[in-house]
Amino acid sequence: MSETSGQKTHLVMPDEEALARVSGHIRTGKQLLEAQVSNADELRDIKARYRKWREYGIQLLKNIFSDDSVAERLQGGGGIVYTGPDFEGRYQQFRSDFLQDITTLESIEETLPIMPRKPRDTSPKPMQQEAPGPVTQNFHGHVSNVIGSNSGQASQGSTTQAGSSGGGKMWQLFLALLGIAGVIAAAYIAYRMHWM
Repeated sequence: MSETSGQKTHLVMPDEEALARVSGHIRTGKQLLEAQVSNADELRDIKARYRKWREYGIQLLKNIFSDDSVAERLQGGGGIVYTGPDFEGRYQQFRSDFLQDITTLESIEETLPIMPRKPRDTSPKPMQQEAPGPVTQNFHGHVSNVIGSNSGQASQGSTTQAGSSGGGKMWQLFLALLGIAGVIAAAYIAYRMHWM
C-alpha cells in the first residue's frame, strides 16, 4: 500500500458501501463477458462496452480509496493489445484481458474488510456556551435577569399563594414591579421632553 502524507491507503467511504459497489461492478463485468460474440462487428461492440466498464471501475476505485494506488492495479492491466488478423485470436485475447480485470477486482473485493478506515477526527471540538436566561433592559441600558417563576406567580394575583411563599419572594416581586414602574416613568418623561 502506498502512503499519502504519512498515512496508509484507506477507505474514504463506509466499507459496506464500498463492498456493494465493487461487487456490483464485478457482476456487471461477468454478465458482459458472457455476451455472445460471433463476428468482428460484435467483437468491436463488446470491446467498446468493455472499455467503458473498465474506465468506470478505475474511477470507482479512485473514489473509494484515499489515493490512486489501488486503482492503478486495474489501470495497469494494459487493456487489449492483440491485433492479429484472425477473429478467434482477437476474441480469446479480449476474454483473457477481461478476465484478468475481473480477477483484479475480485482480489480488491476480498481485501476490503481488512482495509484501514478513514482516520477519526480527533481535533478538539469548540466549547458550547450555555444560553443566558431571559433578560430585560431598563431605560438606561442596564441589563438584569428576571426570575420567570416569580413573575409567573405574581401575574396570578393570588395573595394566598404569595403569602405562603414567604417574604423573600414578595420582596423580589416588589422590586420587579418597582423597576417596571421606573421604566414607564422614564419613558413618559422622555416623551414629554421630546414634545415640549
